[in-house]
Amino acid sequence: MGIWNPEYECMPREQLRELQGKRLKKTVERVYNNVPLYRQKMVDKGIEPGDIKSIDDLKSLPYTYKQDLRDTYPYGLFATPMSEVVRIHASSGELLLAIQQGILIHGQRFVPERWLLHVQQRTPLFIMPMVMGSLQVV
Repeated sequence: MGIWNPEYECMPREQLRELQGKRLKKTVERVYNNVPLYRQKMVDKGIEPGDIKSIDDLKSLPYTYKQDLRDTYPYGLFATPMSEVVRIHASSGELLLAIQQGILIHGQRFVPERWLLHVQQRTPLFIMPMVMGSLQVV
């Protein structure tokens, strides 16, 4: 199997950590400002977006539990206006309660390398729903 995106797949480890840190900071700020549940969870832990400096701070962020998904069903954890969501996907969930996933297009194209980076490096990207525009469960 060849390398699909050499820029990201062959990135030096320290550069990758820096990129992940920048993206984590943006993500935390986005959910803090747009998702009431996460803002409250962070306030309860005494965390503000400015406290997150690198991926080393990931351990201080609150977890997302399945009950959070149930309590905010269907779109309460979306950090993006519905006007920007181009497709909705739902899993079967439990007890006929589907888990929603919003698919976004960034800059007129889907950006799969953001997902690939974290999958290949086995780093925790999906600690919060709507990270990079997609709802995922830890």
